[in-house]
Amino acid sequence: MQSLHLILRAIHVCLGFVGLALFWLIIAVPKGGMWHVRFGKVFAIVTWIIGGSALISSVWALVHLDSFAPHIQHAPDSEWQREIYQFIFAILLYLSAATISGAVFGIQVVRKRDRHDELRQTSLPIWLTITMCCAMGLCTFGLWRLCTQQTATTGMPRAAFLIPALVGLFGIVTAWRELRYVYGPFPGHRARLDRHIWHMCGTGVAFHTAFIVFGANRLFGFQLPGAWQLIPWIAPPVIGMALTAQYLRRLNP
Repeated sequence: MQSLHLILRAIHVCLGFVGLALFWLIIAVPKGGMWHVRFGKVFAIVTWIIGGSALISSVWALVHLDSFAPHIQHAPDSEWQREIYQFIFAILLYLSAATISGAVFGIQVVRKRDRHDELRQTSLPIWLTITMCCAMGLCTFGLWRLCTQQTATTGMPRAAFLIPALVGLFGIVTAWRELRYVYGPFPGHRARLDRHIWHMCGTGVAFHTAFIVFGANRLFGFQLPGAWQLIPWIAPPVIGMALTAQYLRRLNP
């Protein structure tokens, strides 16, 4: 079991750096050109592998933490560590599903082009439904812990559970909107291109958020104090969404 855990982590971390590099290569090359298409295909494959490894790890950690992280059974602060693992992997479960569905969405709207009805015959509706279910679970988890958390016994600040509550709520709204898009009438070429850009940029934002939240503190020993720890969770999505929206406005004057 420990070997499987290490393999999943190695795949996730190594391909995470590949995905970050590919995202910026896609941004740099001419849009719609040969290299844009090639880098995009590889980026989608990397995203699916990373999302899949994260999804497996998240379900494993939430269902049976003792086999996922055996050291936790003998840790003096076992309760505190279990709280942290539950918090992180509940969010990671949603982010994994959302990242996969985003990559599927971004690729399929390009492949199907004006054949909008064929989107319903792909795996996209399934992944959007999975994403919505994960978002609902995450939002419920955050709200429940906000109401029941006892800071004195676990040390986990109650305000931290605003993160899963708000992220989950955002995920519910977004997944529902995208399902309506898939099952609605053909919105036109411009809307299709906008969806491609939005979802592929959103996938890139997920890569950066994961790196800043989970990787930066381990690589550089960087840790924000108290409520400032919310910043790495909030800043990348807010900045990424703002830049994507600005780019789309330039394309649609």
